[in-house]
Amino acid sequence: MAVEGRSEAAEVVSPGAARALVAEARLLRKAGVNALGTANERKLAARDAYEAARDEVVARQLATMPIARLKETTEGGVRLGAIEAAGFSSVAKILSTTPQRLLQIRGVGDHSALQVIGAARQLERAMKDGLWLRFELDRRPKEQGELLKALATYEIAEHAIAPLRGDLEPLVSSLENLEKKARKASSRVRMFFSRPRSREEAREALSQLKAVLQASETRDLQQRLDEAATQMKTSTKPVDVWSDYANRVATYNGLLVDVGGLSPDHDASQGFIPDELASRVHEHPLDTSLLNVSLRGYQAFGAKFALLQRHAMLGDEMGLGKTIEALAAMCHLQTQGATHFIVVCPASVLVNWIHEVERHTDLAAMRLHGADRDSNFKTWSRRGGVGVTTFQSLHWLYGRDLDVAPAMLVVDEAHYVKNPAARRTVAVRDFMQYAERTLFLTGTPMENRVEEFRTLINHLQPTVPTAMPWQTATSWRCDRLHTRRARLLVPRRSRDSSTWSRRQPPTTGNSSFSLSSAACSARSPMPWTMSPWAP
Repeated sequence: MAVEGRSEAAEVVSPGAARALVAEARLLRKAGVNALGTANERKLAARDAYEAARDEVVARQLATMPIARLKETTEGGVRLGAIEAAGFSSVAKILSTTPQRLLQIRGVGDHSALQVIGAARQLERAMKDGLWLRFELDRRPKEQGELLKALATYEIAEHAIAPLRGDLEPLVSSLENLEKKARKASSRVRMFFSRPRSREEAREALSQLKAVLQASETRDLQQRLDEAATQMKTSTKPVDVWSDYANRVATYNGLLVDVGGLSPDHDASQGFIPDELASRVHEHPLDTSLLNVSLRGYQAFGAKFALLQRHAMLGDEMGLGKTIEALAAMCHLQTQGATHFIVVCPASVLVNWIHEVERHTDLAAMRLHGADRDSNFKTWSRRGGVGVTTFQSLHWLYGRDLDVAPAMLVVDEAHYVKNPAARRTVAVRDFMQYAERTLFLTGTPMENRVEEFRTLINHLQPTVPTAMPWQTATSWRCDRLHTRRARLLVPRRSRDSSTWSRRQPPTTGNSSFSLSSAACSARSPMPWTMSPWAP
């Protein structure tokens, strides 16, 4: 914030006026500190709730985990048979006992007792450090319910303070420094006994303080701060947090990342695409002024990827916020002059898409399905916005006269169009000719057969599948496929609740994709599999 020059700093202000300025600065500073502190306190409370919920899940897993798992930690150096025969059938039972109790078992010495308990504690720490908590809607454990309440409370504060934090934190710091220096000018006695240079510094600080307080930016920030404080006091968390979670999975997962300090692996958050492409994605602009929600780092990356590549696929797992990424891309395009967008999705999620557009953006949402589709189509054609339709209604929409080409076609649950002969697949491919950009969203880019994945890629960039030796994949060919796939697909996964390795490399096996029976070997993992990481 600009500060006046020394000519104003030399201005002599009466002690009464100085005290009033210092008092005004103190009130504003304390209001800022209280607001920031409230958000931080709620975050810490949510962190405590997260640790309690995490510990409950780990305890439950350890209660069913046989002590044979401790062999991996002790490298087979301890004979566990006698301990297991004495009734210690799980790792949880080892954690709840003492070395003295284990010493009562025949064949167990001091070294073995300490080593077994140490191995159990090491395993417990590893599981706590690496666990990605998944909320269990079927069981609804008490600890997870308390965590959802804490996250909802934290969200209220963060939603109110986040837009102000970038301006508020430096203002609070500046006011604190100037207030200390200017306080001397509010006392005639202290000024009288101060050295000339010290008096000049006090007057200059007072002048700067006056300039800061009278600045239009400060007045505006103060008004926004008052509104944020009111919002934090009056807003209430949802009555049924479990239902709220079911409706806003991605939002709660994002809050969990903040609260739990779950930073994603850098390569995983970028879908393991080549560095050169990742660099161009990062450099691509993204205007979120029409978006009413904060993006996580990986979500901003996904939106930029979609904009840069024009015809792309986001393969994020369910709950990571693919919808938000698509909305961010459409919001950016609208700020650049685009007006019309189309979302095609299964009928079961059409209402949810309308809700998400209205809730998270300043874009207009229009339902192009059902009894009102004709009148709604006319309104959408004239005014623009996000037209939301189903795979079944896309045939009808394809036959309409479009005066303006849609700036982006978003195909949700894109694996619905993996069968090239299906009617809905044909409709999507036909409509893609109208759209300037196409974005596929799917949590399962390949479920069973590689041919299905090849079909999805063919929709977006037909030259890629024909250039790849799909049926005779070898290690070096997998590398080539990785490079070509990276132009289209960013796949990212949340960590499985049963996985407790924080950063595992991409692997083959039951949890990853394969290229049929002639797939890449374990030494050359599939390039589109993802290390399990916190979203």
